[in-house]
Amino acid sequence: MLKIEYVCKSFDGKKVLDGVCLDVKKGETVCIMAPSGAGKTTLANIIMGLLKPDSGRVVTAPNTVFSCAFQQDRLLPQLDSVQNIRFVNQSLTDGEIMSALKAVDMSDDAKRPCAVLSGGQKRRIAIVRAMLAKSDIVIIDEPFKGLDDAVKTKAAEFIKTRQSSRALLCITHDAEDAKTLGARIFTL
Repeated sequence: MLKIEYVCKSFDGKKVLDGVCLDVKKGETVCIMAPSGAGKTTLANIIMGLLKPDSGRVVTAPNTVFSCAFQQDRLLPQLDSVQNIRFVNQSLTDGEIMSALKAVDMSDDAKRPCAVLSGGQKRRIAIVRAMLAKSDIVIIDEPFKGLDDAVKTKAAEFIKTRQSSRALLCITHDAEDAKTLGARIFTL
């Protein structure tokens, strides 16, 4: 599904990624782990084609579609939760979206503009949006930031039930995230 071959990337002469190799199979969950500033998000951006590596390559099947919950939630602030989710998948019904929001304890706030929601609420919407998008590979950067333990558990269960046969990459520095998702750990 995804093959990373000897990817290198530098910024201002500082090597951030040096010969990174990783294979991810269809339906597999992998947590890419490293301390803050070690290149996890850079690697995710290279995988999605948002950055070019200095050398090496990323190989996916033709027409691979990515969905992502970025480290910054990147919601459309003037839209409510339902509208933000529908923005990435027009075929979803209100019932499907509301069911997903209920699974992460967000159904009561579904019609409030995202601009007025807390960071944890925005995070849950970003997760739901990424998981409900039609995609082959899902990338979630810092999946559970801003979530308390009870909501984190619900968000993790939602991710696992919606993964289906897609590859899931989580970018994190927290081994507990990998354990919660039952993921294979890949350390940069």
